[in-house]
Amino acid sequence: MGPDIKNSMGFTMIELIAVLVIIGIMAAMAISHATDTSALSVDSEAAILKNDLRFAQIKAMGDIPPDTWGINIGSGSYTLVCTGANCPATVPNLPGDNSPAHSFPKGISATPEEINFDTWGSPSGSTLSITLTDASSTASISVTPDTGFIQ
Repeated sequence: MGPDIKNSMGFTMIELIAVLVIIGIMAAMAISHATDTSALSVDSEAAILKNDLRFAQIKAMGDIPPDTWGINIGSGSYTLVCTGANCPATVPNLPGDNSPAHSFPKGISATPEEINFDTWGSPSGSTLSITLTDASSTASISVTPDTGFIQ
């Protein structure tokens, strides 16, 4: 006689899949707790600052000379600024913000700098480099003289 199939002691396919799903969830939780997100935070703040610098550059290229638009960067925040006779009474909000200023999250700081753009989109300033840092990571932004390329 052959083996009795009803009395076999193996696992069903549903039980195997349930175990694999549980192991996958536990692995995802372990990886998320082990991953350092501070580098992501600094990189995302650098990307936001690059976009805001481009916004100031576009405002400057669309404005009447001799007005300039720029970003005044402090150690914990930065602000959109306009200088000149034709500047609006109230500076517009930065994209994605509710004001013309943006504050860095706790722990992130930047090298203070003011970068202004003329009608051609060319930057002015003594240094055209900004570094964002926190306890464990850094991100650098540079603005190319004459061309205004932001990277």
